[in-house]
Amino acid sequence: MNAQFRTPGGGKRTSDDGGRGPLVVAVLVLLLLAGLVVLAVL
Repeated sequence: MNAQFRTPGGGKRTSDDGGRGPLVVAVLVLLLLAGLVVLAVL
């Protein structure tokens, strides 16, 4: 099940990335989108 979230940076980290991996990715994507929105507004 970890094959879905394999990335070049975190592919080797399998200690406790099972539940936090996708969550961290989602948070990063949300931050990137928020930054783009702020830049677009400014």
